[in-house]
Amino acid sequence: MSTKIIYRTLLVLNNVIGLFFLGLIFLGTPNINEEALNHVSEGQALLKQFLYVFTVSITFSVLSLLLSFIFKRKLSLTPTYLKRLFLIQSISFILVYVIIYIYMSIKFS
Repeated sequence: MSTKIIYRTLLVLNNVIGLFFLGLIFLGTPNINEEALNHVSEGQALLKQFLYVFTVSITFSVLSLLLSFIFKRKLSLTPTYLKRLFLIQSISFILVYVIIYIYMSIKFS
């Protein structure tokens, strides 16, 4: 099996797992128990969600960067490629969250 195929498959797998963790944000709703009694304003909830998205984004971008460092010599990846990969990964996770959040807020408001 080619090294490039393995590398790209692992990157796709990393992105799928990262998108799964982003999707977990939209599954959580408070039930009728103690969670519902803790009133959190929409601003605080949005800030907590964005902090979670930022954490997931940075975590999976660093994992992609580490994966790229492992395959750096075999695929001759340049430092500019690694910088772009990190930025594109980080920004894309945040943009996916923003797009889904806007869609959900329009659909359910």
